[in-house]
Amino acid sequence: MVPTQETIRVEFMIEHYVRNKMPLLVMGPNSTGKTNIVTNMLRDQKILQINFSIQTVSQNLSDYFYDQEMFLV
Repeated sequence: MVPTQETIRVEFMIEHYVRNKMPLLVMGPNSTGKTNIVTNMLRDQKILQINFSIQTVSQNLSDYFYDQEMFLV
C-alpha cells in the first residue's frame, strides 16, 4: 500500500485507539481501503474482525457469535 496523507492520518488514529484499548468501528464508502488498512496494521494482533454490508442484519451477527460459541456479556 502506498502511504497517502489520508492513510497516515487513519493509521495514527487506529494506533491511538489500539494503544489505549478503546473499541473501534471503521466506517466509510465501498472500496476505500478500510479493511486493508486495519488488516495491515493489526496483522500481529489478536482481533475480531467482522465485515458488514448493506445486506447485514442483526441476526447475522447473533448467528456468528452463536456459531463460534461466543457469548456477549
